[in-house]
Amino acid sequence: MGLTPALAAWSRLGAVDRSPLPSGRRFVIVHLDGVSRRALELALRAGIMPTLSRWLDEGTYRLLPTLSGAPASTPAFQAALFYGERGDCPGYQWHDKRRDKTVRMDDSLEVHRYEKSLVRQGRGILRGGSTYFSIIGGGAEEPAFALSRLALGLPLGGVDDPDKSRRDRLASWLAHAVPLLRSAARLFESGPTELVDSLAWALEKGSAKNEARYLVQRFLLADLARELTTYLTVLDVCRGVPAIYAVYAGYDEVAHRRGPFSAEALAELTRADEALTQIAAAISARPELRYELYVLSDHGQEPTRPAEEVLHGTGLADWILAGGPTGAHEASSDPGAGASVPHALAHGGHCAGGIEAGGGEEGRPPLVVADAGDLAHVYFMDIAAPHDLRSLRRRWPAQLHAAIACPATGIVAVRGGRSGFAFVRGHRVDLAQKNALSGLVDVDYDPEVLRRYLQEMLATPSAGDLVVYGAGVPGGDVAYAWEFGSHGGVGSGGVESFLVHPACVDAAHLKNAGPAELHAFFRERFLSVSHAEDHRRDL
Repeated sequence: MGLTPALAAWSRLGAVDRSPLPSGRRFVIVHLDGVSRRALELALRAGIMPTLSRWLDEGTYRLLPTLSGAPASTPAFQAALFYGERGDCPGYQWHDKRRDKTVRMDDSLEVHRYEKSLVRQGRGILRGGSTYFSIIGGGAEEPAFALSRLALGLPLGGVDDPDKSRRDRLASWLAHAVPLLRSAARLFESGPTELVDSLAWALEKGSAKNEARYLVQRFLLADLARELTTYLTVLDVCRGVPAIYAVYAGYDEVAHRRGPFSAEALAELTRADEALTQIAAAISARPELRYELYVLSDHGQEPTRPAEEVLHGTGLADWILAGGPTGAHEASSDPGAGASVPHALAHGGHCAGGIEAGGGEEGRPPLVVADAGDLAHVYFMDIAAPHDLRSLRRRWPAQLHAAIACPATGIVAVRGGRSGFAFVRGHRVDLAQKNALSGLVDVDYDPEVLRRYLQEMLATPSAGDLVVYGAGVPGGDVAYAWEFGSHGGVGSGGVESFLVHPACVDAAHLKNAGPAELHAFFRERFLSVSHAEDHRRDL
């Protein structure tokens, strides 16, 4: 922490300030990945985030409840925030039936392809700015630490002028080298303890699944990326970069593996709070640049049980395939209307953290199940076009029934009718009817918002023929990946998010807003010339 002021001062000697946005203002958005409003409020009450708590207590900042939208997933949120709409993104991963290809939002080429489809809607709100460890680039200049940009090569610095001074160039190298050295030192210091903790966790759960990957990602995202993000954000503030988007993903990574209210996950919020302190100090040192600081989350996380625990070691794909030809006559009338649950499972298996494919034998469909947290997309690959309810009843009734009656499914949505249908605990709901979900699904937000989320998902071209949600399963929500904290679906903990904004900014209309409404706010406040007159009056 002690090096940051020195780095800032050094950078300021050599930097030439960038021009502000059309409104005459600049902004920094700090994105706390995966932090629900409940988790944030717990951290504030417990003193885990003292800086943010002080700002709210003093009244210099205000906290607003917002909603992530559905899917409650980072790429969908960032797409809507940066470009105003999420496009064809039904989750963190899915299967493109038209291309017969698995699509993951940790594949830089696929993310780049996805962002190109969004750019047609207009330029992103980060144009002329920088982004650190986001998935979508948002129009930020090169180089930028965004996954979509990795398809074009690895960036080596913050936003840099070609003719910058030697002091500025040295500051860039320091902003990369110092965090790397500090993080490496901490790895040697804490690595053995984390290995022991990981072993204890694996023994408790009876599985070491994903633990090695978790340890690597915890170092990369919760430590090294956090350090780099803070140093480079401070550097960009000193340079006057007009739009900065800084992502802190440590909490999300830990919460997936240890739970959203675990001590390990909440500890990441303390580290994010320390980063906020440094960023705010850099902004205060340059009042003439008129930066505004915003803190938001893209979604929350819901405490979950892996589906394999509920299904005794069997994955969702195997459960559906077990419907088989023998169950066809049971489901031929109206799946979800009370027929018995298929129980003669074909074989055991795991559907954790990826794409599960199977079937194709006589009487069984070629099936692809793509888990995306507490959301799973189920595709019947016998035709390239999406199935609707009528088609599935005719072609794969037993498998349809198996998905609806599965003990690990809370809601199953399927295309058909005017805007789709949902099956909830044996009830079939026509999503075109208002208040159709009232009293059926236990969520902490408006059931009409839930109905809209389900409609929007079924209108997404690449969504599954069946869209399965783990929200509302008796005994606790279910994840279709091996996760103990999850999101992607429609559970309250996953959907709820927040916005912290300067008290001087009138943002009351953003209460319960989604990312598209936030996009409209940032575009109007910072990119509209109508605010330039306000700027001149302030001067």
